[in-house]
Amino acid sequence: TSSDRNDELESKAKLDSQFTKIQGEFTTNEAEVYKQGDKILLRLKGLSFANNKSEIAAINFPLLTKVQKAIGDIGPSQIQIQGHTDSIGGKKLNEELSAKRAASVQSYLVSNNNVPADKITATGLGDSKPIATNKTAQGRAQNRRVDVIITAEPNLQ
Repeated sequence: TSSDRNDELESKAKLDSQFTKIQGEFTTNEAEVYKQGDKILLRLKGLSFANNKSEIAAINFPLLTKVQKAIGDIGPSQIQIQGHTDSIGGKKLNEELSAKRAASVQSYLVSNNNVPADKITATGLGDSKPIATNKTAQGRAQNRRVDVIITAEPNLQ
C-alpha cells in the first residue's frame, strides 16, 4: 500500500539523517562510518587492545561512549559486534581472541544500560575478513579491529 511505502521512505530518510549525524560524531582516527542498506557500520579504528588481551582499557571509554550515543540516536536496533584479528598467530587463537574482544565490547555496552542484552550479539571472525594486507605492519594494524553493525528496527506504530 502507499501507506507502507511512505513509512518505508520515512524510515530510510530518518536513517540517512542519523547516518550523517553519526558520521560527524567520530574523528577519522576513531571510526569509519558506513551505511549499508538499513545498517550502519561503525569500524572502530581507535579501539585498541593490549597484545593478546581482550580487556577494554580506560583510554577506550570515550570512544565507546560515542558508540553508545550513536546507538541511542538510531533508537531500537539489533546490534552485532564483530571482532577481527590479523593473521599473526594460529587460526584457533585468533578466533578465540577476536570473540573475546567482541564480547568485551558487548559486555561494556550492556553493562552501561545502553543496549538491552537481547538486542546485541558478539562474534569473533579471527583473520577471516581482512580489509588490508597482512604482509605489512600497517595492514595488520588495520585488520585488528572491532566493527559494530547497527540494524535499525522498523518504526513500530
